[in-house]
Amino acid sequence: MAALAQMNGALWQDQARCDPHPPLREDLAVDVVVAGGGITGLTTALLCASDGRRVALLESERIGAGTSGASSAQVSVVPDAGYRALLSRVGASAGVTYLLRLSAALEFMDALIGAERLDCEWRRVPAYWFAADAAGWARLQDEHSAAQRLGQACRLTQDVPLPWPTSGALQFGQQAMFHPVQYLAGLARVARDRGVRLFEQTPVTGWEEDGDGIVVRTPAARVRGQALVLATHTPLGANVLQTEMQAMQSHILIVRTAAPLPPAIYWDTAEPYHYLRAVSDGGAAAVLIGGADHKTGQGGAPGRAHAALSAYARERFGDAVATRWWSAQLYVPADGLPYIGRSPLSHHVFVATGFAGVGLVQGSMAAMELAALLRGEQRESPWKATRMRAVAAPRVLSEGIDVARCWVGDRLAPAPRRGLDALGSGEGQLMQVDGHKRAVYRDEAGRLHVLSPVCPHLGCLVRWNGSARSWDCPCHGSRFAPTGEVLEGPALSGLERTASSAPYAGMAPVTSAAAAQQFDADKG
Repeated sequence: MAALAQMNGALWQDQARCDPHPPLREDLAVDVVVAGGGITGLTTALLCASDGRRVALLESERIGAGTSGASSAQVSVVPDAGYRALLSRVGASAGVTYLLRLSAALEFMDALIGAERLDCEWRRVPAYWFAADAAGWARLQDEHSAAQRLGQACRLTQDVPLPWPTSGALQFGQQAMFHPVQYLAGLARVARDRGVRLFEQTPVTGWEEDGDGIVVRTPAARVRGQALVLATHTPLGANVLQTEMQAMQSHILIVRTAAPLPPAIYWDTAEPYHYLRAVSDGGAAAVLIGGADHKTGQGGAPGRAHAALSAYARERFGDAVATRWWSAQLYVPADGLPYIGRSPLSHHVFVATGFAGVGLVQGSMAAMELAALLRGEQRESPWKATRMRAVAAPRVLSEGIDVARCWVGDRLAPAPRRGLDALGSGEGQLMQVDGHKRAVYRDEAGRLHVLSPVCPHLGCLVRWNGSARSWDCPCHGSRFAPTGEVLEGPALSGLERTASSAPYAGMAPVTSAAAAQQFDADKG
């Protein structure tokens, strides 16, 4: 299988686009401000507008450009950590409530698509959690017992419609798959028709709360409201919830196959697990294969995830042709439940985060919960954002230790003393420049971009992600473009630019001494 040197974008985002919307240019007053144009934000905005509230939605890039539009597009109510973990971490009562709300969210999506006639390739399909060996099969038997205790309808089966042998599966009925960007485009049109003001290229840069509400800052204007909903995958800015989650990268490979995969969604019992579904790629039968998950900024050598998924595909689909791959970020909560509700230490800010690998249905569930909360229906839930749960303490402590290790260790680690002229086009690296550690990137035109490597969120040092061409923070998951702009929060601002150099395209390789002189001139 031929290697794809660089990620080349999510299939869904290339196949469809949402209608464009202008950036916010003038101050605005509304009832609810929603930050984030993915499934959580758009659904929340739609539901709040349907309640008669004035709503403004602010998207930092374009609607559908984030994780919702880069997902696997599998809609499942099976908890990411499994039923045994759910029982042990939160107990039967909270577990049953959570699963009932997930099912309600799936049915809400189904009903909304039908009522609004959203053309998004929505299809109800079975799901198979399958095992490759005896150990996996034994685990699925235990998961089946736990699922029954939680009232979940599923069955063990040896009949798994995959083109390779398995040891059996846990089968679920009436899950779903769809085209996520087409769905988001439809949601945006319906929300706009209900009165939601939609703004793109409008990042939130901060906010202030007062007794009368909240004022949200953007680069060109301010929005006053009674509530701010951070539907941004992880809360923007510094938030205690970030200490209770792992920022993870999951990778997706598209391979064209001789025959289509039977319509269903599939995932295995491996750690980390692989997930699959059929897709159409340029009219040809193809399979989406995802997995190779790792902590953001800690994925090791560039291309390792692609190599692992390629090997998985080659073993199961023979000479299948890989056409594209990309990554998406997810946040894994300490106790297995998402955080939905009023943000800790805040009165007017609400959050929805910690969706792990089932963000499409949990994002819809979060929107339903937040809309009810903003209507004044005060419902305590096991997943309220201000909860404290003893079972989460070991994972919170482990994450804190890991953050401290990255914060200190990356500062002590020496940067390569490689000459700047050795940095190739499209390549980035932490390097010593003028005696300081810098994040250095050379663009395709030969221009050097020299940035501070300090993440403006909480001060960890970023690391170069050669596959995605981004600077990734290993502490809380902020990601930045090669030239420093924010790609994904919680950071509210980009990497500080310290110097730049003239374009070198078509010129002889510049020496390190010459580059250093250019830096001095730029700074002078």
